[in-house]
Amino acid sequence: MTCTYKGWNVKQVPQCKPKYCGQAPLINNGYVKSSTGVQFGDTVTYKCYGGYRALKDTITCRETGQWEDTPSCTATKCPQRPPINDGMKDTLFGDGVSYGSVVRFTCDDGYEVVGVRWSSVRRTERGLAVTRSSVRVRVTHTNSDVAHRKFVQLPRPL
Repeated sequence: MTCTYKGWNVKQVPQCKPKYCGQAPLINNGYVKSSTGVQFGDTVTYKCYGGYRALKDTITCRETGQWEDTPSCTATKCPQRPPINDGMKDTLFGDGVSYGSVVRFTCDDGYEVVGVRWSSVRRTERGLAVTRSSVRVRVTHTNSDVAHRKFVQLPRPL
């Protein structure tokens, strides 16, 4: 702006406005729970789907006009189950320890499964939900696909 004999050469005084970061980035296995805006200093809070968790859940729009690094929702993990005597453990789905994994126990000839034969765990808004098969099953043919196969429909993440 320059002061001339007629006054200032610009009628409107410049303003300082916060930088624009744009729409909050999307994340895998989660969603935007809340946002205070899309400009410098504003924050976005994320929520992971059931069975997933993040180490941090809030990001801030930086002075550079860029969002901080987005959180990463990773599958929750269960401790590794020890092997059983006179039988074996099969992983039917997943890696055997991550959310949604299903593990099945079968017994050698002459032994029977007593207790939980297979189970899956999922996290919900209200806590953990466990799906189990607790029937007493006598295994007669360990080499038979028919005797050992049980197809399981997994619960969907919330």
